[in-house]
Amino acid sequence: MKTKLISLIRPMLFLVLGLSLVLACQKINPLDDVGLVVNSDIYTSPVLIRFVNAKTTATNQPTNFSVKISGKDAALVVMSEGSKDFKATNGLITLALDTKAIPTPANPISFTVSAEISGFTPVSQQITITSADAMEFQVQAVEYANPAEGTSALVKQSSLTNNTTPEISIVTPKTSTMTESSNVSLTSGTQLLDASGNVLTGNQLESRIVHYGTNTENSVLSFPGGFAAPNVIGENGNAINGGVVFQTAGFLNVDMFVGGKEVKSFSKPVDVKMDLNSGLINPTTGGTVKAGETIPVWSLNEETGQWKYESLATVTSGSDGKLKADFKVTHLSAWNVDWWSATCNTPLTMTIKMPNPNARKVYWVEILDARGQYLSGLYYNTSWSAGVELYDGFITTIPRVPNTNVRIVVFNGRGYDKVTETELFNPCNKGSITVTVAPPVIPEKINVNFVMDAKCSNKNVTIKYSGYVSLYKQSENISKAINAYVKEGTTTVVLENNVPYVVEVPYDGKVYTTTFTPSKGTTTFPAEKSITATSTYNTSTNTLKVNGKITISNCK
Repeated sequence: MKTKLISLIRPMLFLVLGLSLVLACQKINPLDDVGLVVNSDIYTSPVLIRFVNAKTTATNQPTNFSVKISGKDAALVVMSEGSKDFKATNGLITLALDTKAIPTPANPISFTVSAEISGFTPVSQQITITSADAMEFQVQAVEYANPAEGTSALVKQSSLTNNTTPEISIVTPKTSTMTESSNVSLTSGTQLLDASGNVLTGNQLESRIVHYGTNTENSVLSFPGGFAAPNVIGENGNAINGGVVFQTAGFLNVDMFVGGKEVKSFSKPVDVKMDLNSGLINPTTGGTVKAGETIPVWSLNEETGQWKYESLATVTSGSDGKLKADFKVTHLSAWNVDWWSATCNTPLTMTIKMPNPNARKVYWVEILDARGQYLSGLYYNTSWSAGVELYDGFITTIPRVPNTNVRIVVFNGRGYDKVTETELFNPCNKGSITVTVAPPVIPEKINVNFVMDAKCSNKNVTIKYSGYVSLYKQSENISKAINAYVKEGTTTVVLENNVPYVVEVPYDGKVYTTTFTPSKGTTTFPAEKSITATSTYNTSTNTLKVNGKITISNCK
């Protein structure tokens, strides 16, 4: 009788699950005594976002914090389990789109992800989805106490009198990797205002400032949302069609608080002087920047991801002999002193030529301008990818490229040696390019096929997991993780043989972690309470099959 009952109601049950259950961890009271196997792949366009410390050698990483989803299509975004309680765990958040969303290149889904992370600068990332394919993003946050190379940070307390400032000068420090500083100056009698224009009351002002330079990779990769910006308001107050690609002279992130409340604007303009790199090239003239020139200044709306033209910074020569971008601000945001290029109307197709047809390796692929400044990274299946596996015949389309001379540079990894680079070319004129990469020295590899289920410990329910699994070598930083999408319980990745890996599985607002060393011999797994696994190795296919199970407690 029970078998007949299941066969009759299961189609309706799966519909209910798709509409109202969170990966079967919601109330399944009618069938508490029935063993169910539930497919969790009920949403579309999965997105994994990993928040990392911008300093690659840092041990302190973003952990648990709330995430805000805003922008045009925010209502269509859910956690991958279906909830709207957007939280990152261990720096990871997995999102998806509601089933009624059908993203296409002609009708993309766009939204902005932003977060306030304790001890780090605020971050934001604009996401554009054009298909149901899985995507992954890495968002870098600068730690105030341990800023990334090429950046400097300062947290300063200043006294207030009668809710107004005395004359205050906030100067960011210079470091061995950051030889420029910035000076944010408030005149005496300045009132500090909240988002509604009300005067904030208190006797102390806390200022948090990070100055991002132009001469290190860690700094420019921390640029909010990336240099290829699709959502930009120009000088005339209108949106710039197709977006822009910024070429930066430097940028500041300025946050201020009175009594724990955020300052949004000022009763008097605030003067900003930002040192410029001595070798900075003005792309409009082709020569080094000179006193008297001007550079556009842009502000960022962190909630919408929109950049807006604000004014022109004048290049002046300071008493210390350094050139400075001098401008005034009346409100707070990320401030970007940038030239800009329009984007091409057509994408750029890139083909990889590798003499050894059997060689495959993950590389870091960047687009640099004529002066060597980072503009963007490789887009793979329309998603931002920190590392991309390249091989002979690899073809991809880079959708947003600047109408200016660039070169493509291939590195062994972030911060690693350069492998090859192209000559300068204009993507709008060329349309396609072939990049030749010398065959790498390949360590011994093994295919690892994961078959993963999630089991509710207090319900007789097993979920065929759909989501991400992240793997990174124990000897490397988490920012170098391989993020593989598991569809209906299975995925295959290529790992190095006999190298220890950390495994992370984000699920239902938690991150389940274990370690293992893939081997062509015997592979053992730690005795974890939440993740268990067994494995078998197939010599003929060089494949290690890992059967894993995540045990979830307190499914409701």
